[in-house]
Amino acid sequence: MGSLRLPAKPRWLRFCGACLLIVVMSNARAQSPRSLGEAAEPNPVRVDGLLQFRYTGVFDAEEADSGNDDYVGGFSVARARIGVKGEVADSRISYRISGQFGAREGDFRVNDGYVDLGLAEGWSLRLGQFKLPFTREFDVSPTKLVLVDRSLSDALFRGGRTQGISLGFRGDRIRVRGTIGDGRLSRNTQAGDVREADSTALTARFDLRLGDAPWSEYTNMSSFRGRPVGTLLGAAAHWQRDGIATTLSGLDDGTVDLLGYTADASIEGSGWSVAGSFFGQTFDDGETSLTDLAFSLQGAVFVTDTVELAARTSVIFPDDDRLDGGDAFSQTSVGVNVFMIPESHAVKFSCEVSYFPEDQAASSSLLGAALSNGVLADSDEHQFAVIAQMQVVF
Repeated sequence: MGSLRLPAKPRWLRFCGACLLIVVMSNARAQSPRSLGEAAEPNPVRVDGLLQFRYTGVFDAEEADSGNDDYVGGFSVARARIGVKGEVADSRISYRISGQFGAREGDFRVNDGYVDLGLAEGWSLRLGQFKLPFTREFDVSPTKLVLVDRSLSDALFRGGRTQGISLGFRGDRIRVRGTIGDGRLSRNTQAGDVREADSTALTARFDLRLGDAPWSEYTNMSSFRGRPVGTLLGAAAHWQRDGIATTLSGLDDGTVDLLGYTADASIEGSGWSVAGSFFGQTFDDGETSLTDLAFSLQGAVFVTDTVELAARTSVIFPDDDRLDGGDAFSQTSVGVNVFMIPESHAVKFSCEVSYFPEDQAASSSLLGAALSNGVLADSDEHQFAVIAQMQVVF
């Protein structure tokens, strides 16, 4: 006799249940005193989320599963996220928990889950799971970009999320953060997971703010009209042993060390912005050394208070000694953003067209299919992608 199994709840029902639970907990927390018999100022839980609905069409691409070699496309929910944040006892202790529903299977996974502890003036300690402080593009929310998604170079070289401890300092002009963690792309892993670094991974980032624009202006890549002019210069380095480094390198002869490095500059003015980044990573297993490089350059300008035009070029240079395709690969994109609410990313329509002159197969040792950027596995040159997106942030 087989075991009795209850039917699985639909994903949409689980989602609605999670939202209801968050709201109930928020109201209960706001009304509860800190201790029995003592009235207390409430520490409200703030709920936020985002939805990005997207159409992607790739033209003149060869896709084995498609009946038409000249076009592959369709609709998708690129991101569906929900999160909570708040403070405990006082502003020196804060927390953030957020997650995302998978674009394919709809499974819910934790993105961020950390606690921030305020120390001496300007200093803070972060514990949990968070973005690795490495590339500037990835540090900016996906809702505040000048094109639909981040550059192809950033997608390949960024650190993703890690689990660990991060010590940071922010002054009037300088910002520094150092992290000890599980390494690149180690989100939602457990101790002993093959994706984690065998030894402690180290990451450090330094930023220098010049001009009149405050730190808050650099939380997005756009610069609305009437905002002060400023420049942000940054650099970062990352080291780890094994973990995801072995997979990314393609080396399997022993222990693999990864050294990543990046530098970037951003200028934001009154209704315009320019940003450029350099990326590099070196893998070494004691016998073979591979170095991959990349850069991206982008600019944007508001032609009205609610319409922004943008352009970007991104090029990756895999090491010539990589086994399966080490040729350079580039992406050139132009796009437009329409802000439904002036000076707000809350409701925004974005559209971009990207051109890929080289064939992806010649760079496949480093670059796989990347649908968020419109890249499919392709052995032909001159691939085009059109991506249109509607986003709502609450």
